[in-house]
This record gives sequence, C-alpha cells and structure tokens, in this order.
Amino acid sequence: MKEPFYTQDEFPENMSSTDGMKIIYGKDETGITCCPDEVYAEKDGMQLHLRMMFPSVQNTNRRYPTIFHIQGSGWFKQNLNCHLGDMTPLVRAGYAVIIIEYRYAPLHRFPCQIEDGKTAIRYVIRNLDRFPIDSNNLYLSGDSSGGHAAMLMMATWHTMECDAEKTELPKLNGCIDYYGAVNILTMNDAPSAFDHDAPHSASSQYLGFCAPENPEECNRRMPFYYIHENTIMPPILIMHGSKDLVVPFTQSLELYQHIKSFGKDVEFYKVKNAGHGGNVFWGSATISVVLSFLNSHLV
Repeated sequence: MKEPFYTQDEFPENMSSTDGMKIIYGKDETGITCCPDEVYAEKDGMQLHLRMMFPSVQNTNRRYPTIFHIQGSGWFKQNLNCHLGDMTPLVRAGYAVIIIEYRYAPLHRFPCQIEDGKTAIRYVIRNLDRFPIDSNNLYLSGDSSGGHAAMLMMATWHTMECDAEKTELPKLNGCIDYYGAVNILTMNDAPSAFDHDAPHSASSQYLGFCAPENPEECNRRMPFYYIHENTIMPPILIMHGSKDLVVPFTQSLELYQHIKSFGKDVEFYKVKNAGHGGNVFWGSATISVVLSFLNSHLV
C-alpha cells in the first residue's frame, strides 16, 4: 500500500484532549534557518566559506531578498559568527543574510578580498536551485574593513577592475557601509586609538606598505579611486559612530561628501556616542533605519 502524502495544511489535526492539558494557538511567524557552511571556492589552498541564514515559515517556497555581508576583521582572518546574532532581526523581517569569507592579510592582499566577494556572489547565483534567493533583490553590506571591501566591490561592480572572472554580476539594489575604513591615507588625520601608518598596523599589513610611503598605490586600493561621475552605483547607506576609537568618524564623512558630490543616491547617519561597532549598531533605532533603506529599494 502506498503511503499517503500530506501537505501541512492537509494533514488531519489530532483532536485528542485530557484533563489539565492547556492549548497554545500557534502562529506561523517567521523563524530563522541557519545552514551548514558552504564552500564557494578554493583559492591558494584555502577553502572559502559562506555562512547563511534564511527566513523560515511553514508551507512556502518563497525566495528572499538577500544581504551579502563582509565581516570586519582588520583585513585579517574573519570570525564569521561576529554579527550572526546581531543580524537576526533582518532575517525575521524577511531578508536572507549570507556572510562571505575572503582570503586575508597579510598573506593575501588587494585585490584578493574584492575578487573573492564577487566570486562568492557568482557562486550563489549559479546555484539558485539550491538557495531560496531572490536574485532581483540583492544587497551588499560590510562593517569596518568589511565596509571597505563592500564599497570597493560596489564601486568596481560594472568594471573589469578587482575581478578575477569576466562573467556578468547581478544587479545590486543597494550597499550599506557600517563604519568602514575607506581611506587609509587620511586615517591618521583624526583622533584614533591607533597609529594607522605604523608598519605593524592593520592598515599597513593589508596594504603591504605604510600608506605615506606610496600614496598613489594606496589610493588605488580605496573605493574613492573608483567612484566618479560615470560610476554606476546603487543607493548607498552609511552609518558611523561619533565616538569611534578605531576608524575615525571622518572616514564616513569623507565618503559621503565624495559620493554626494557626483549626485549619487546616498544616505548618511551619525550614530551618536557609538564606538567602533557594538550593540548600538544592532539596536531597534539603527535596525529600523536599515530596514527602511532595504525595503525602499526592493523591486
């Protein structure tokens, strides 16, 4: 005898009861599915991973708008769990989150991080049959050094720059820069807890040299270099704490003014009294701004 197949709606509810039993009327609210890490490429003998969270509801084959996030790490080895919990409100709001691992400094320097980010997104797009991704609604985001990487990816998206592959990339709906280190040449121009021009600094380890020693080459590794009047750009959201001890607030101020000077679509929020990341950036006030930005650019 063939076993019957039921959908969730078709399956008969068990109506049994007993004295003392209580009932909760369950509601199909959005949950979160955390997937096993996915290897999207192997480069220089290093497996590169995607860490993914998807919304989950009963009885649906929905596809979700997706945020590809680059984790901050000073360009060193990333902890892909850093913002996994922080970003769950975005997943409950209906967005998939995919955190991209890249080859890291000092063994691997520019443009490896940017190339790897693009490789990861192409991998996901090639495997849409395996992931519930809405390829018409894709966003980039990154924090700190990840903000630098995300902005460089965005700025070179429609060019052959910083790209090891030549296949077309999907359209981006927006890009979010959380307190990104976007202009190493001017990092030391504002108060900071670090000397960013020192040979041992994270910036110098990423560059392979101290920024003042070769400003032209340093500039080529910054998103400013690729953002001009003819750059094709999605809408941009920038957020930065006013008391950031690591990446000066002026980094985002410079970036905002630069993008705005070309008439591009950009929003900028100073997060009062916030330091370098932390819970303030994932609280209700900031999450509501992020969701408003994401929702306003869905197609």
